[in-house]
Amino acid sequence: MATRLIGVDVGGTKVSTAVLGPEGLSEPALTPTDTSSQEALVEQLARVITEAAEGEEDCAVGLGVPAVVDFAAGRARSAPNVPLQDVPLRDLLSERTGFPVVLDNDATVAALAEAYDEDSTLAHSDLVMLTVGTGVGGGVVIGGRVFRGATGAAPELGHILIGLDLRDGAPEPAASFPQPGSLEGLAAGRRLDALAQERGYADGPATVRA
Repeated sequence: MATRLIGVDVGGTKVSTAVLGPEGLSEPALTPTDTSSQEALVEQLARVITEAAEGEEDCAVGLGVPAVVDFAAGRARSAPNVPLQDVPLRDLLSERTGFPVVLDNDATVAALAEAYDEDSTLAHSDLVMLTVGTGVGGGVVIGGRVFRGATGAAPELGHILIGLDLRDGAPEPAASFPQPGSLEGLAAGRRLDALAQERGYADGPATVRA
C-alpha cells in the first residue's frame, strides 16, 4: 500500500486536493477549476497531484469527477459542467504523474466514503448520497457495494425531472441541459445563487453559503 494517498475532488468551480499520509490527513488545497479546455483541465489535475506528492514516489491517487465514468476502463465519458468528454483520464494522469490512479464519479466516491468509518469498517451497508454543488449528483451503496446500474451511470439523481418552477410552482417548459424542471436545474448551486438574488439578496452565493 502506498504511504501517501492523494484524493482529488473535481468540481465545476473548484478542485480540492487532500493527502492522507503517516502524519495524518492534510487540510484540502483548493484551486479554481480550469474549464477552458479538456487538455487544460487534465494538465491542471496532473499538476495538483504532483504538487500534493511533494517529491514522494510511493503515492496513489483517488480521483472523483462530476462525470459519467466507465470505471473498468478509467474513462470519463461525459460531463455537463467540466470539459471531459470520452477521455481516458485514469491512464493519462497515471502516465503524467507516475502514480496509480483510481477514477470514479464524485458522488459515487462520496457515497462510498460515507458507508465506511475512519478505520475502514463498513458502517452503513445501504445508503443513498445526494450531493449539491455546481451540479447535483448522487451515489448509491447496496450491501456495502457501489451500485452502478446497467450502463455504469447510475444513479445521476440530478437528471430526475421534477418539472416545477421553484418561484411559483408552475410547470417548467422544455429546454436544453440542465433542463428546467430537472433536480439539477432547480437545486444546483448556481440556481440557488440566482434564486437568492431574485429574492433581493445582493450577494446570492454568500447567502446560500450562510
